[in-house]
Amino acid sequence: MPMIAVLLFVNVVLGVISRVAPQSNIFALGFPITLSIGLVVMTAMLPMMESPFITALQRMLTLFRP
Repeated sequence: MPMIAVLLFVNVVLGVISRVAPQSNIFALGFPITLSIGLVVMTAMLPMMESPFITALQRMLTLFRP
């Protein structure tokens, strides 16, 4: 959920910039900016996702054991 909120905020900011400065090509800049911010946020969120991911993997392994 934080990832979606951050990317929504980035898109809103890019939309405001495109309204304020219509001569700038936001479409050419928007994709790399969104991609890089998404990767940074995902990297920052990885330590928080470790324990839920391990728990889900352990639960899955217990379901598949004979």
